[in-house]
Amino acid sequence: NLSAGEILGQVLRVNADLGSGRNITNVVLMGTGEPLGNYDAVVGFLRLIHQKESLGMSMRNISLSTCGLVPEIYRFAEEGLGATLCLSLHSAIQTKREQIMPIARKYPLHQVIRAMQAYSEKSGRRVIYEYILIAGLNDGKEDLDALEQLLGGQNCHINLIPCNATDGRFAAPTKGQVYRFLAELEERGLSATVRRTLGEDIDGACGQLRARYLGLLDRTE
Repeated sequence: NLSAGEILGQVLRVNADLGSGRNITNVVLMGTGEPLGNYDAVVGFLRLIHQKESLGMSMRNISLSTCGLVPEIYRFAEEGLGATLCLSLHSAIQTKREQIMPIARKYPLHQVIRAMQAYSEKSGRRVIYEYILIAGLNDGKEDLDALEQLLGGQNCHINLIPCNATDGRFAAPTKGQVYRFLAELEERGLSATVRRTLGEDIDGACGQLRARYLGLLDRTE
C-alpha cells in the first residue's frame, strides 16, 4: 500500500546511507506483497526512478516479480516500460503449482504463461521464471518434462532457487540435487541458472525469518 513516492524514498534513503559515490544500481520489486496488486503506485514509481531528473535508472536494471495476476500482466505490457518481468512459477504442473501457489487456482498455468509470452513479445525482453526447488515435490523427471513442454522455445530464463531449510512442510534439496536439475534443464535446451543463497547460516535466508517468527508465535500462544 506504499505510494510511488514512498517506494522511491526507500531507494533514496539507502543511497544516502551508502554515502558519496555509491548508489543503488539495480532494483527488484518483490517479497512481502504483490507488486501488481499495488499497480498504480508501482508503475508511478517506475516512471519516477527512470526520469533523468530523478535517478535516471535504466529499466534494464529493474525487475518486477509477480505471482501471476493475468489481467495486470497484460496491462503492464501496454505501459511500454520494458522492465524485466519475473513470474513465481515453481511448478509447470498445475496441481503442484496450486500446492505451492494458491493463486494458481484463480489463474491457471496456460493463462499465466500466455500473458508472460505477450509481455515478452510486446516489450522485446526476455522474461524470467522463478522456480523454488523443493526436495521430493518439484524436482523429479516429470517436473523437468513439464518445464520443457511449457517453456520450450520461449524467450525466457529459469532462475532456480534452492528451498531454504525451515521447520515447515517443504524440504531443502542438496547441492547435488540442485545442480543435477540445472544440468537436466540445460540438456533440454532451457536457459537456467541457480540463484545464490545468502544468510542461511543465521536463519536470514528467504523464508527463514518468517518461519522462525511463526514458530515463536506457536510457542507463546
